[in-house]
Amino acid sequence: MKKVTGIVLLISMFFIFIFLGYSETYITVSELRKSEKEMLNLVNIERGRRVIGKLKFNKVLYKIAMEHNRKMASEDILAHNFPEYKKLDQRMIEQNLYFVAAGENIAFSNVYPSDYIHDGFVKSPPHFENIIDKKFKHCGIAILETDRGFYITQEFADIMLLVSDRIVEVEIEDFIEKNLIFTDKTINEKLSRLYKGKLKNISMDLLKKGSAGEIPIELKGFDLLTIQSNKIEDIKKYISAANITKKYNSFALGITFGRSKKYPGGVFSIAFLLKKAFKNSGTTVEEIEAEIIKKLNKKIRETRGRVFKYDKNLSQVAQKAVTAYFNRDNSLSRNKRYNILAYQFSDPYEIPEEHMGFFFTNYKKKSIGIKILRPEEKGIPANYYLIAFVFRN
Repeated sequence: MKKVTGIVLLISMFFIFIFLGYSETYITVSELRKSEKEMLNLVNIERGRRVIGKLKFNKVLYKIAMEHNRKMASEDILAHNFPEYKKLDQRMIEQNLYFVAAGENIAFSNVYPSDYIHDGFVKSPPHFENIIDKKFKHCGIAILETDRGFYITQEFADIMLLVSDRIVEVEIEDFIEKNLIFTDKTINEKLSRLYKGKLKNISMDLLKKGSAGEIPIELKGFDLLTIQSNKIEDIKKYISAANITKKYNSFALGITFGRSKKYPGGVFSIAFLLKKAFKNSGTTVEEIEAEIIKKLNKKIRETRGRVFKYDKNLSQVAQKAVTAYFNRDNSLSRNKRYNILAYQFSDPYEIPEEHMGFFFTNYKKKSIGIKILRPEEKGIPANYYLIAFVFRN
């Protein structure tokens, strides 16, 4: 029984030598791993001479580097890319790495790699550029021994730490509150509570489509900035450079993180909602309503010469109509006794062109009711007015 076992073992070894090729290995695995660490140390010495931050070892980059060595060995060629083989950024994405930048050095040596391999990288401008590139923060260096020699791959990257959207959101909110002056923190909190979901949708559109998509009607009166960057510090610089504190008194944020065509390594997409200070904040509602009627009559007089007279009773109906519109209740609009127009607009004095036909179709009516409502009267921060006009049928 022992003889049979011995024969099977010999046969197995014979086939291994046929398929893998015979090689006398003088370099142990532990020595190769030690050499990889020494090579990373040599890279960091070069960076230290130029006062550039050291590269940190990354085990995922090491795995990618070793797999690339195996690919080069199997193809028996030194190359960065092969047909039907993923490029470096795609290989990193496949390993679920999010990164700002990436680079790769490769080499082959017939003898055991030592300092001269590193010297070869240093003397080659494109390879040396990767070694001393300031944008790289992480590295993985792998050495693979074959019967032909040694394959060496160095992977460089600036890997993004995976953090939740909310953590980034809080960091940017804190930065804004410490460095920019917005007048009302309570309104900021209300804006965030009311519109965060919508801002998240806008930031998601920015991530997927590269644009903010259609702006929801609730946000029409606000200014909306959209930002994409894979570095939080760059986002902060952009916000600071925008010089927004002179025009606005409140803000809210919606942030999404993921990949896009423009940023395959990963990106923060941000919808930044800014609330202007109302220019009519010192004017009473009655004064604004009177001015609207005045401007409306001026437009109508230019075309027909007939004006509308303000009706207090109809304005009470308009009060109900604008409140119903605010509550998204359209039951009053079906009342056959009245003809009602309700809409929202950031400038109460400007009647949108699409609504002007309402007044011309009611040109035989002599009286008109009006009522405006600002959502802030209901404790909801918004940059628009709700306006209702009423005629009696």
